[in-house]
Amino acid sequence: MRRHLERRLAFLLDVKPEELPKLKLGTLIHLLFALAGDSEEVGGFRTTIQGVLQLVGHQIVWANPSEPVDEEAKPAEQAVIN
Repeated sequence: MRRHLERRLAFLLDVKPEELPKLKLGTLIHLLFALAGDSEEVGGFRTTIQGVLQLVGHQIVWANPSEPVDEEAKPAEQAVIN
């Protein structure tokens, strides 16, 4: 997910992904919508940030990319009951 967002941001800024500083996942999302997004419709910022928060959790989205992520903070997998 991070690699994809970094490539999109690099494309918008006309730089190579390696030239970007390491940004928090949430910061990447905010920055991409600030540069390319102009509304909060379905598929817009709110939908995207809520989906990412639900998918990976708040701590991962706002973690400093140079710091290790606490494994216990990741969302627990839900049990499948047949």
